[in-house]
Amino acid sequence: MSVEGSAEKAFERLVSLYSGIKPGIGKVKRGTVDEQKAICEIVVAGSGQRIPRAFLNVIANPAVIVVPADESYVAYLHTRNFANQAHIVACSKIRKIILKTAPGGTVTLELSDAGVELKAGSNGRVKIAAAGTEIGSGAQKMVRGDDLKAWADQLVTSLQAIVTWGAGVTPPLTGAVIPSFPGTVLSSKNKVE
Repeated sequence: MSVEGSAEKAFERLVSLYSGIKPGIGKVKRGTVDEQKAICEIVVAGSGQRIPRAFLNVIANPAVIVVPADESYVAYLHTRNFANQAHIVACSKIRKIILKTAPGGTVTLELSDAGVELKAGSNGRVKIAAAGTEIGSGAQKMVRGDDLKAWADQLVTSLQAIVTWGAGVTPPLTGAVIPSFPGTVLSSKNKVE
């Protein structure tokens, strides 16, 4: 028995043992996952038959969608007696998890290898990824603490040079005190990148 075949059998035994049912086992056909419709195509293990309409969630509710990775093993149950439809009840590799609030579905949380994304309504959005954090559409500028401090320090240095020069002219520039830019106004706890 191949390693792939033994993994398939182990996965089937695990699902059967803990669920009390005998689901079918198959693989997700590469490139067939449609997150919008919450379906994919399954290739049945052992026979090569295809189930063209496998729902990613067990119930017809888009509140929780577990998106399996391409070519991952899935356990499925047929929808009533329809051989061309099934519901996925378990998967060996998860590509993404999508959670939506009900009944309006205005808040969505997505967890994947690409990061964590939280959407609320049409305007609220926060995305945390390896490259940093985006808020909103990502089109608006954000203040980055270290860059702001470097710019403010440069400005303070330039103003101090003007004041120093002004002290040597006639009549002298007096009374000008240039404040420093305290780094404590920038909280490291709210750092974007």
